[in-house]
Amino acid sequence: MEINEIYVSLREGLKELKNVDVRIKYLKKLREAIISNIDNLNLALRNDFNKPEFETISTEVFGVIEEIDNFIKHLKRWTRPKKVHTSFLNFPSSGYIYKDPIGVVYIASPWNYPFNLTFTPLVGAIGSGDTVILRPSSSTSETSIVIDKICKEAFPRNIVYVALGGHDIADQILELDLDMVFFTGSVKVGREIYQKAASHLSRVVLELGGKSPLIVLSDADIDKAAKRTVWGKFINGGQTCIAPDYVIIDKSVKELFINSLKKYIKEFYFEDGKLTNNFPHIINDKNYLRLKSYLNNEVVFGGEFDDKKRLIYPTILDNVKFDDAFMQEEIFGPLLPIISIDKEEEIYPIIEHHSNPLATYVFSKNKKHAKQVITKINFGGGCINDTVMHLTNENLPFGGIKTSGLLAYHGYESFKVFTHFKSVLVKSPNREINFKYPPYIEKKIKFLRKIGKF
Repeated sequence: MEINEIYVSLREGLKELKNVDVRIKYLKKLREAIISNIDNLNLALRNDFNKPEFETISTEVFGVIEEIDNFIKHLKRWTRPKKVHTSFLNFPSSGYIYKDPIGVVYIASPWNYPFNLTFTPLVGAIGSGDTVILRPSSSTSETSIVIDKICKEAFPRNIVYVALGGHDIADQILELDLDMVFFTGSVKVGREIYQKAASHLSRVVLELGGKSPLIVLSDADIDKAAKRTVWGKFINGGQTCIAPDYVIIDKSVKELFINSLKKYIKEFYFEDGKLTNNFPHIINDKNYLRLKSYLNNEVVFGGEFDDKKRLIYPTILDNVKFDDAFMQEEIFGPLLPIISIDKEEEIYPIIEHHSNPLATYVFSKNKKHAKQVITKINFGGGCINDTVMHLTNENLPFGGIKTSGLLAYHGYESFKVFTHFKSVLVKSPNREINFKYPPYIEKKIKFLRKIGKF
């Protein structure tokens, strides 16, 4: 089937999804299809980049199932027209907000969380009544096959079409008159997609990345900060868009923090002095070689690698300089640079080198102090005294700002971003106030000024 024929059939499928009960039916079928394919997914992710089963279930499947359940539970309430207050100038009248589907949506997902970052936005689109062209990453080819299998079990092709392939098929899709483009990936590709979508004035959601700082203040619980940093940094082999990219730490507690980092890396990822087989590999040769080139004299822990497996061990880098190569771009791997400071004021110029990060994390026993720090930084989202876990709260919108993204989703925010909120004013056909009609006499002007208080 040609992509243009697919597009026409998806336009037709929009009629079916006008019915909210039909949307819920498809979400339930999706849930069943996911559960019945978990073993296939585990094997695919293991083969694609050695992702362990626990991380597959906890970081890929669990959040998607929660998102489906949340939509099924609340969708009928979310889709009801909402009555709003009217204004003086429109008396007598009523105001309503109707929730309409956006239309045909293109979702392009990345390789690092290929299941979660495909199906979480898909749930939002289907729940909002949109039909979808889905393009999973070609870098995780086995996982993409499982994604295609699940979608075929849950949806007809006029509701969801999975486009397997690389840049060629992506370019063809972006030539279509899409109503919305949802992209998760790099800033560079995000800019290109934004420009192409602009030719059709398509709504665009970009979930990008950036260098997300982790700030450890002198009054932090250092042991807890290290434990939570190690988990958030090295989960998925460090290939997480909201992973702490580098640490800014008060000099007085740096050595203690580094020693605690080492302790937890060994506890979490080593068995009998060897790296566990459950540590994910780097996704491809290009990223592996880039990360390997960062292993230099600044390594104070780790630094080992395995070319055959594209495996880089959890690594700590100290005595970092701003002109280091790994400080020029998002690391996206298991390397954690440490920058020490003498006073808090030094934090903000450092972050300004890579402004608008997707995430920011602050560790301090004084929550008031920590909140003061985060209010001085523009970022997408984050945590005080934890890492990454803000992503798991369905009531917290997930998204970036400027170079780290455009718009947000998750939970009700997903419904909002995939929905057009249509405003309708309802006036009585009989009653009429003639104030707005000409002639515009001085008395009317004075009255307007009086009620407007100007």
